[in-house]
Amino acid sequence: MSAYALRTALPTDDAGILRLVGAPQPSTGLTLGFERAPSYFLSAAVSHESPDVVVATLRDGSDSVVAVVNMGTRQVFVNGEMQAVVYGSDMRIDPAHQGGRLLVYFNRPVKERLGDTRWFQTVILKENARSRATFDQGGRAGIPIYFPQQSVVTYTLTGLSPARAQESLAVRQATAADVPAMNAFVRAMAAHYQFLPAYDFQGVERGDPYYRGLRLEDFLLVERDGALCALGGLWRQKEFKQTRVLGYQPALAWLRPFYNLWTRWRGGLRLPAPGGTLDYLMTHSVLSAPADNDAFAALMTALWQRLSATGGQALCLSLADNDPRRAVLRRFRHHAITGTHYLATYNPACLPALDASRIAYFECGRL
Repeated sequence: MSAYALRTALPTDDAGILRLVGAPQPSTGLTLGFERAPSYFLSAAVSHESPDVVVATLRDGSDSVVAVVNMGTRQVFVNGEMQAVVYGSDMRIDPAHQGGRLLVYFNRPVKERLGDTRWFQTVILKENARSRATFDQGGRAGIPIYFPQQSVVTYTLTGLSPARAQESLAVRQATAADVPAMNAFVRAMAAHYQFLPAYDFQGVERGDPYYRGLRLEDFLLVERDGALCALGGLWRQKEFKQTRVLGYQPALAWLRPFYNLWTRWRGGLRLPAPGGTLDYLMTHSVLSAPADNDAFAALMTALWQRLSATGGQALCLSLADNDPRRAVLRRFRHHAITGTHYLATYNPACLPALDASRIAYFECGRL
């Protein structure tokens, strides 16, 4: 018998899951903790419309959580058609149990959920060399086969160069009366973007868990001659998701006060004392036609100005590496993190034949 029990997560597992998810992660010059306080299950209901959290626990009587993964689903557009797609995320294995048989055992519930007819999406950061090396061996020892799709770049914007506004474009705050037009715009954008979430902004009005932290007044609409041509929102996630700085390497610790003085002059993301959290907002559904850089620039400029007016320091969004709208971000000072988008399955024959003309869409607040 295995030393591990595999099962669907229970509310009583919350503390163990939070420990795994918030474990120290080394980055360039500092160590971060990606926390989900006060409850992992709050954030799971944001990343997935229908979460499916699986844990591995020890059979030694402690029932300690030593691994977790979320294999829930969300409604997205695939080749323009809406369907429920599994998104694999938050896989964590306790360091004391890495390198053994746990990964093999832990993929058994994944295989049970997928069978030979389903596939799932996932994104693995470029810096996560260990995971990429492991999953590149897909198909061995019960691990799914991972097929790389394209790179996804997550930008942290920290400043904006001024530019002349387009007189033909008007930007305003969304209201409840705009919800039908916003929903129709999302459906229209599915002609351009692959894996675009099938957003229904009535859920924002209702306070659905999938839209936790969002209000309709957080969204801006860009119009050209009275017609909607771009939309997007500012998303405050600190009530359920935080990035904590656990420590600095000596050189960065010494430079931190001088860097923070520089950000007060130039603007930017200030570095807190060890134990503090980074102050940034996510974007939500930053949508425009891929070739409409004027509308996208107007949207991003307006979102940045609204953020700055409230004292915000940084704004995050994710774009596929072949999204032409990336050119607009040259106007922003930014840091970038790259990951790889994968489709994974136990049966390659069930993978969809994707329309190559569509650009993959990624919501940074749900990665």
